[in-house]
Amino acid sequence: MDVIAKRLSKDSFILPSTIHSFSWNAIKQYQGFLIDIVTNNPDFLRDEKDFVKVTEVTYTLGDRYKENGIQYLYHDDVLKLFCRLLDNAKFRSVFADKYPLILIDEYQDSYKPIIDRFVNFFIAEKKGPQFVFFGDAWQTIYQSNKACGLIENENLKIIKKGSNLRSAPRIVQLLNNLRPDLPQTSAIDDFDGEVIVITCDDYTGPRRTECNLKGELPAEELKNRLSNVTEKIKRESSEDDNLKVLMITHKVLATQQGYEQLLEILADGLRDKEEPFLLFFMDTVEPIYKALKDSNMQLLFDTLGIKRFPIKKKSEKIKWKELQRQLENARTKRAIDVFELIKQSKLIPIPPKLDGWYHLYQKAPETKYVSDTSIQAFLELDYLQFTAAIDFLFPDAMFSTEHGVKGEEYDNVVFVISKGWSLYQFETYTPMITGHTNIPNGK
Repeated sequence: MDVIAKRLSKDSFILPSTIHSFSWNAIKQYQGFLIDIVTNNPDFLRDEKDFVKVTEVTYTLGDRYKENGIQYLYHDDVLKLFCRLLDNAKFRSVFADKYPLILIDEYQDSYKPIIDRFVNFFIAEKKGPQFVFFGDAWQTIYQSNKACGLIENENLKIIKKGSNLRSAPRIVQLLNNLRPDLPQTSAIDDFDGEVIVITCDDYTGPRRTECNLKGELPAEELKNRLSNVTEKIKRESSEDDNLKVLMITHKVLATQQGYEQLLEILADGLRDKEEPFLLFFMDTVEPIYKALKDSNMQLLFDTLGIKRFPIKKKSEKIKWKELQRQLENARTKRAIDVFELIKQSKLIPIPPKLDGWYHLYQKAPETKYVSDTSIQAFLELDYLQFTAAIDFLFPDAMFSTEHGVKGEEYDNVVFVISKGWSLYQFETYTPMITGHTNIPNGK
């Protein structure tokens, strides 16, 4: 989504968004309907008894809870409520007027109940919005989470892509070997490219024993080997070449990069950049720390959103310099240590929402923040977990998940074929692809 947004002009009528934010924007004004559903439908009620009347339904972090009469929705609640409204003919009419053109990227991973309704109510009836689906059913990732996969209807026109504009000929040749029924031709003619397979069969030490990671290299061993490979590529490549290391799952990546606890708490909210403390650290604290460290006043201006020079007196310069020194220390501790330092310095504005949560941290630390995690437990995570996640979330980060960089291009890619997700069975299928094992009937 970020890639698409960057490539659009500022006055473009196209509004890129995730399926969750798109669904919420389509339904949020129908408060009467939403309140009725979340109040009376068992699918949307929590187990504990809460007799406070719901007066508003909203969606923020993606966790379901009720507070002061406001019902906060879980991620999938938004999609289910959107489906309920799509079943209403009057809503469909208003929806079609509001969104005359809907472009769905990576359609194969879209929530099946929503796509089924788009097909049945609009496409099959030849009315409503004009839909355009970009993607490839072979590349369905979220099969266990109601992903739609292949979409079929006689009113859909299929346009195959025979030219590969991104990959060098050697890469395309490999793709054609993997999938001969969709032959492509590389549009790159000035560089052949190369594919190198590196195995880890030489490792003789103990391997991992966890369920989905059984037989995998220990995290530290994988980290060392990846470091050796990436350093070799950098030495042997042009300085202008970029490098991306793709991991199978976000969990494997988080373990590798050191923010596994943060991912367990935030889940999809981390990837979608929705959590306000993480956003504050990412968009404000870390850039200011970098600006102070590098004496980059322009970055400091831009981050603070000001045009005037923020340091006019010697005493102010001392304050900012002291903040840099204290930040250097606090960043090795907990998230709350960094936040409290920023608050006490009075040099950086703090969003009111964060002030509210900090008040709860002080007065009612057991208050649930997200998932089943209290605000105290969340803010007392190591700050290094946040900086590691930020390193992943920035576009120029070296590491990513393989579906976290769709639409982007890189000169060199290291794809770590590993375990970590039961849907991938490389050890079973790779020998079939390479011809070392026969392909069973039906595969």
